[in-house]
Amino acid sequence: MRLSVIQYVSLALAGIALVFAFLAAGVAAASGLAALLVGAGLLWLGWRVVRHRLSQTRDTTA
Repeated sequence: MRLSVIQYVSLALAGIALVFAFLAAGVAAASGLAALLVGAGLLWLGWRVVRHRLSQTRDTTA
């Protein structure tokens, strides 16, 4: 089976689109992971601040 020039071009464009789709999925996954890590870091920092404040109020009332 011999492919025409238009079929080769369409196959090449489909391959390029597939590569870009995988790149976009990778970027989305990386940015999602970064957002998850930043969110977890902020939660941890907030928890530390709350614990510090609670320990201060416990120390002053004791």
